[in-house]
Amino acid sequence: MPDLATYEDVAAVVRTQYDLLLASTQTAPHFAGVDLDHHLPRVFTFWAFTLGLGDASYRGSVFEPHARLSLAEADYVVWQAALKTALEQNGFSGPVCDSMIAKARMMEFIFKSKMPPAGENTAPAG
Repeated sequence: MPDLATYEDVAAVVRTQYDLLLASTQTAPHFAGVDLDHHLPRVFTFWAFTLGLGDASYRGSVFEPHARLSLAEADYVVWQAALKTALEQNGFSGPVCDSMIAKARMMEFIFKSKMPPAGENTAPAG
């Protein structure tokens, strides 16, 4: 199987991943009101840049758009599984794919360290 090599490869994988996320009763509610026609090209650019497959045009914070979400452990599980499935369904395998999976795990770690778990009260006591 070929490895990810172009922006178009990344876009195909991310589209498939989002199709899976939107089909999941666990993660689909997070996308209510999200303009995917605007959001997905930013995600494509982020991943292509992060994987060294695109130009340096990505600007902004990956964390900020997600900070308002209340993500449960199950959301992360579905997100990671959808990425792996999307890579497989699109026929990709190799070091760049492995890097994408590793970077997604690191993003999960960072998100978990910065955001309270779903249902945790973040209001100050008082």
